[in-house]
Amino acid sequence: MLLVVYGEDEILARIGGVDLGKLTFDEMLSKFETYQNDVSFVEAFPHLSTISSPVRHSVNALPVAATPANLNVRYALIEKPAAHIRKRNETQIRACLQKVVAALAPQTVVEVVVTEISVDAIRLLATLIDRNFTVDELSSAFTAASKQLSKFKREFKRIEEVIEPFFQVKNTSPIVLYSKQDCNSYYKLIL
Repeated sequence: MLLVVYGEDEILARIGGVDLGKLTFDEMLSKFETYQNDVSFVEAFPHLSTISSPVRHSVNALPVAATPANLNVRYALIEKPAAHIRKRNETQIRACLQKVVAALAPQTVVEVVVTEISVDAIRLLATLIDRNFTVDELSSAFTAASKQLSKFKREFKRIEEVIEPFFQVKNTSPIVLYSKQDCNSYYKLIL
């Protein structure tokens, strides 16, 4: 059990990898006493049934961290690859990003954007783009990137089209720019 106490009116609780949210000190004591008196976890913490987790039916089995299943792979390529190549790429991406994803909260969905631009171009985009940008600021960042590396202008435009929806209001998904150009693969995380 992990309790983060900010005062009598605010306690953040986590039991068995499940975030219980914000409770008052008295609420937490009451729920904990109920839980200790041989009442099931679900009965002691009934509000957990409203958690928007993909594993609603087994609260005790909620993951402590995100898994590779939390990855959404999208392609920002000029030509769409064949199905077998996409499947192979997605398997490699899930293996490559497994440790990164494990460090995130279980409900976090990570958007992976596969490109064929150079490592330097990905580094440039990662330095120019901030996850808190508005759509207009994102567009300005891509314009600046296109001026600096004009040979990737078409690729930058395609990447912008793919990631622009993630810069809408209330979308906080981390974004990974992933390049298959290098034989070792290369990625940058934009939080």
